[in-house]
Amino acid sequence: LLRVVRLLRRFRGLTLVVLTLLHSFADLLNVILLLLMVMFAHGVLGVALFSGVTPGSGIGPYAHFGNVGAAMLTLYQVTTTENWAAIMADCGRRAAGCAAGCGGWWAVPYFVAFMFLGAFVVFNLFIAIVLD
Repeated sequence: LLRVVRLLRRFRGLTLVVLTLLHSFADLLNVILLLLMVMFAHGVLGVALFSGVTPGSGIGPYAHFGNVGAAMLTLYQVTTTENWAAIMADCGRRAAGCAAGCGGWWAVPYFVAFMFLGAFVVFNLFIAIVLD
């Protein structure tokens, strides 16, 4: 810990960055809570819409909508734009003979709305808070 303090004393620019992050911590916490609320709401909706989607190139053992926890992890992956188009394509494919929860055309508005809210709006809020 003392080495970190010594490092901060030596580099004034690094000190300014750390102090800026410490001062904006409460605002950043609010944005993180907002992102978690958006992810939870989309996770619950994703379980209702896509829990029966068959595995493909995007949906698999680690990225699926089987329960809310797995759905939130999948949405975190979508927020980072990692393989989100394949996940959306798998959710848009409707299996023959499936009654509910198997995906469909509503995957596109679902994922586009989540990408707009999660990846663009909230991450821009992070930048705005740090720059403020």
